[in-house]
Amino acid sequence: MAIKPLAEKSVWGMIKNLLNSSVILICDAGSPTNGTSGTGVTFAGIGSIYIDTTAGNAYMNTGTKASPTWTSFGSVINPSNITLAQGNIIIGSAGGVGAALSGKTSGQILIGNGTTMVSVAVSGDVTIAATGAVTIAANAVTNAKLAGMTRGTVKTGNSSGAAADLAASTSGAVLMGNGTDVVSQGLTGDVVLSGAGLATIQAGVVTGSKIAAATVAGSNMVNNTVTSTQLDVTTLQTASGTISSPNITGTSAGQLGNAQGVVLVSAPGAGKVLQLDSAVIMYTFATAAYTGGGNITVNTGGGGAAQTGLISYANSVGKGSSTTIVFYPLTTAGVALTSNTGLNLVAASAPTQPGTAAGTIAWQVWYTVLSPGF
Repeated sequence: MAIKPLAEKSVWGMIKNLLNSSVILICDAGSPTNGTSGTGVTFAGIGSIYIDTTAGNAYMNTGTKASPTWTSFGSVINPSNITLAQGNIIIGSAGGVGAALSGKTSGQILIGNGTTMVSVAVSGDVTIAATGAVTIAANAVTNAKLAGMTRGTVKTGNSSGAAADLAASTSGAVLMGNGTDVVSQGLTGDVVLSGAGLATIQAGVVTGSKIAAATVAGSNMVNNTVTSTQLDVTTLQTASGTISSPNITGTSAGQLGNAQGVVLVSAPGAGKVLQLDSAVIMYTFATAAYTGGGNITVNTGGGGAAQTGLISYANSVGKGSSTTIVFYPLTTAGVALTSNTGLNLVAASAPTQPGTAAGTIAWQVWYTVLSPGF
């Protein structure tokens, strides 16, 4: 729209009206002063304009001609003088002028979008209420969003009610409660646990009271794993072993050529006696027979008397082939049992080595341990 120039008469008429109302324009260096001695007293009425030619600031007289009050144009534009709907703000529009923007929608925020400012609801990982309360959405906190933790630690609540890191990487330790806290603790007592999760029952801890009645059957046992040392001493027990070629002809303690022979069963302890049930020797011939040697018997240990009948040298280690011999307790007369003595395999005289004899003896003995009052 074209603006028509004012007629010369009209311009002078407007100037005359301003002058008659003492509304004037003052240009001077420095800021104006207020009051009855201030700038423009007696001639600058209300509405007059003062321009500071030094700083370039503009002021308006909002007082009286008798006592001017020079107010900066920034203060003249008072918010109370602007008509604006409740909850709106003024922003710059696309046309470069002020425009109202509603910012009152509950829970929405004002945010720039790269072009202008808009009022939008917060979305994504959090929501916000009109009170300012921010709520993290369910399942929004992923591992990547958590603060870093030392390897092998877990989060627990401490005595102050705050989160704390608990070291839980000790090998074989498990997390358990102690009535107050969660702790990382290794197992003790009857069972231990390895870092690989392997639980091991400690030796000797499974007592009879810990085994349910009628739960251990023969099918639960591995063949040949229950030895005589694991049985009640009053049960028929067995012991076995071998005698090598050097120990057949040797005469040192514990060898067949020694006067006390080879120990089959050690002494059972004070106040106890061994009752022989039977014994077997299995001679395995190799290369040549042993020479010399006397009859072989099972005797009371420590140089005691024979408890069994004898087998001759010729029918045992002096034989030119393998053989198996069984010994039984003497039946022609009672055998006196000596307290706390063992059972030995004894040769009346030491077998001798002809040079190439390499036979061996495997033996097994069955016996019972008796206590006083049996």
